[in-house]
Amino acid sequence: MSRHRALLTSLAILSAAFLLPMAALRFTVEPPRMKRVHMDLFRYGMVPSVIHASRGDTLVLTFSSRDTPQSFFLQEYDLDVKVSPNTGEVEVVHPSDWEGEPVTRREVVIEAGRGGPAGWFNTRARYRGHVYSGPMHGFEQGFLIVHPNYLHAGVLGLLCGIPLVGWLEFRRRGAVRGGGNPGTAAAARREAAAAASAAGDAGSGAARWGIDLLERWPRLRSILSVQGLQFWLMILAGVLMYAVILINLLGTKMAGGNLGILLVWVVWLFALVVVLVPLFGRAWCTLCPIPMIGDAFQRGTAVGVRTGSTGITNNAYNGMNWRWPRALAGVVPRTIAFLCFGTISVLVISQPRWTGWALVLLVGLGTFLPLVFEQRAFCRFLCPINSFISLYARMGRIALRAKQKSFCDHCVKQEIVTCERGNQHGWACPYGLAVHEIEDNAECGLCMECLRSCHYTNISIYWRRFGPDRLLRGPGEALQASVMLTLAVAYAILFQGPWHQLRDMVDLVDKKNWDLFAYYAVALWLLALVLVPFTIRGLAALGGRIAAARDPLRILYPRTASTLVPMGLFLWIAFAIPMLQIQGSFVLSTLSDPFGWGWDLFGTAGYPWTQLWPASIPWIQSAMVLLGFAFALSTAFRAWSACVPSQRQALLGLLPIGAFLFLLSAGMLWFFTA
Repeated sequence: MSRHRALLTSLAILSAAFLLPMAALRFTVEPPRMKRVHMDLFRYGMVPSVIHASRGDTLVLTFSSRDTPQSFFLQEYDLDVKVSPNTGEVEVVHPSDWEGEPVTRREVVIEAGRGGPAGWFNTRARYRGHVYSGPMHGFEQGFLIVHPNYLHAGVLGLLCGIPLVGWLEFRRRGAVRGGGNPGTAAAARREAAAAASAAGDAGSGAARWGIDLLERWPRLRSILSVQGLQFWLMILAGVLMYAVILINLLGTKMAGGNLGILLVWVVWLFALVVVLVPLFGRAWCTLCPIPMIGDAFQRGTAVGVRTGSTGITNNAYNGMNWRWPRALAGVVPRTIAFLCFGTISVLVISQPRWTGWALVLLVGLGTFLPLVFEQRAFCRFLCPINSFISLYARMGRIALRAKQKSFCDHCVKQEIVTCERGNQHGWACPYGLAVHEIEDNAECGLCMECLRSCHYTNISIYWRRFGPDRLLRGPGEALQASVMLTLAVAYAILFQGPWHQLRDMVDLVDKKNWDLFAYYAVALWLLALVLVPFTIRGLAALGGRIAAARDPLRILYPRTASTLVPMGLFLWIAFAIPMLQIQGSFVLSTLSDPFGWGWDLFGTAGYPWTQLWPASIPWIQSAMVLLGFAFALSTAFRAWSACVPSQRQALLGLLPIGAFLFLLSAGMLWFFTA
């Protein structure tokens, strides 16, 4: 089968998998009827939190508030209802006409579903609160589900179609490369890889890593090699960070009206999760201002280079420069730091001062640890942001690598290794790396010092295909992947789910539910550190038994956990994109009044809340889940192909983790669409 024919076949299968379940639901349409729904609004929830209706139903909505003034905002139906306590009347405003006069009514009538062809695909709409009701305001939400739920049926069909397409592609490649024997194809690939390795420089450089950006644009090398470039980038980011800290500490306590909160948890989070990490790997580490002051103290200069001898380096450093304790090295400490932060995330996000002091803590650690420990110890071993970036930067398209292996071998033999130890042109690697040892994006912070210090101009920046380095190397990284996946799911449920009871468990600000918070924290930590890792370990052991793998479990476990890298990244993207769509317009309004003090600097302080295409949110989130599932299955096949001699055994080995990924994806699709 030709490649083009195989592509057309795959598209036909996926199209059928998507459309046929939707077409089948067409026969389940019920005749429209009238349905009365009473909305009970309170701090911080809505009952019912989910409304089910058939397409064309007439919904008669009535409202009441248990405590403070509340609102019912349903932009997809052009509806904003203001509800006051102890009254049976409400004020209705249409978001499409914010300057129109509010209309007083006792009932609000809408038709479930939207008109026109697009209305058939608008099966889920989110209603939210729009009137400040207390410190935890912003989490009141629920869903209007319109049946037949075509989106839910279609994406579940796609979920079933993806493994079938993968199976057909496996059969096609086995037939093409191995003459009908997939095991022969696998053996041929291993022999080719061994031959390339024996050839020394064969398979290196652009042919191995991707497009050499510095070779294609030589001027870019000159720019990146400018001494002090990173410092000035940090200065720019630092000015913004310190402004954010001041706004958080001195501005309004209302999160939705505080520019600092919005810049961190809407703009920066979206940029990091959706843009920077998937496309540029660890590029944020190039800009991050947290280690800026500590670097300047430790080096004794902001932009220059000092030669000397500190430890194994060829540079002179200030401070005590103690080695970081070996017991606290690796990815586990920073992963635990991320988990600690994630446990109190609702408090930090909803309280500007908490966010401000959290940033102060990070800057303080990045500043004072260099007084005692070796370079960038905080970034390498404790930074919670690095825990996220180092795991998912493996998927990023930007990579720093050595061009020719022979030049690196010469440096190693001569024991000069300037990329690791530095010289008069560049500082020693702040992350303790030698470029010839870099095989993935996990640890390199893209500081560009090695570009300046390399004698042979043998280091370059590559633009590569998406996700080539997603195989994990040890149990620590496997634990890291489990924690990140757990938090991605927990964040989605907690922040974007309709269940106010869960958010009450973490409300330490208003309701001070310390006992419920303790239950929540224990459950989260058990999931992240025990249940998920041991489940993946058990699935790896089961896969090894089914596939008759000879590798021990200590190898099979991290390889199997590698599937959590793409799955987790796409779940994080599914979480972050709606944050910008829902809250993005608040950024425009708070730019004119960053502290919430009544300013109107740019004339946008009164800009109304407008969500960006909210009807697309379940579609986008479903697409991210399906992409994560597809990449995870591909990762599973690659991981098991490296552990067993034949592709047939690889398919058998991935069955347990594949079933786990299928169930996880089905659950998240249900959460995002049903």
